[in-house]
Amino acid sequence: MKVLVTGGSGYLGTHVRRYFAADDLSRRSGRNILNLEDSAIVGEYDVVIHLAALLDKSPEAAEESCPTLYAGQSALEWSKLVAERYVEYYAHQNRFRACILRMSTVYAPPSEGNVPNFVGAFADAINHGDRINLPGSGSPRRDLLHVDDFSSACKAFVDSVIRHGLYNIGGGPTNALSLRELIGKLEEVSGLQAVIDESDPLPDPVPVNYVTDLGRILQELDWKPEISVDEGLKSLF
Repeated sequence: MKVLVTGGSGYLGTHVRRYFAADDLSRRSGRNILNLEDSAIVGEYDVVIHLAALLDKSPEAAEESCPTLYAGQSALEWSKLVAERYVEYYAHQNRFRACILRMSTVYAPPSEGNVPNFVGAFADAINHGDRINLPGSGSPRRDLLHVDDFSSACKAFVDSVIRHGLYNIGGGPTNALSLRELIGKLEEVSGLQAVIDESDPLPDPVPVNYVTDLGRILQELDWKPEISVDEGLKSLF
């Protein structure tokens, strides 16, 4: 099975590519997904895992005229919804299988040239003795998913008979921690002590708490996270 990972040199893509022994389509590999000649190579592969992205949360960076129901979403969220519809459209038009995974706090070990998400940033700060600023006194909760569990979810879809999937994916309730509990876990697995700056808290995130419902992916793909928080966080040091 030939696998291609777009953004395969990125924060998550580096590890997903290793998991599948896949090829990379990224600017670091000398290819640009926005170049039609470069992107044409996807036709040579059995599986394409699309992780290439330009993250920009500014309202000016996405069209906001899409007629749909508004419930406080950001421009970034609208752009993700539009992208999902395009994937579904082209998958049906061209009769190929497609799966959309809505990721929640997927974290990965450090890799050269990549900026970590907040989980990795906390680990880096503890490793270097830097101060950590927390929102909401560290009370916001998130569910954590190791990148190898994310890769196993991709494989679960590839190995299934489902043609079109749409799933929320994260660590779920079993792997959910408050940010302050996360700091404590990082201290525990590293043997190091965090320096938290209580005098300069960050604004509360939106939403304050988010824990993924894994009901659909468990039912349809028989997938659930296998890497514990303790085991996964050790890989960050």
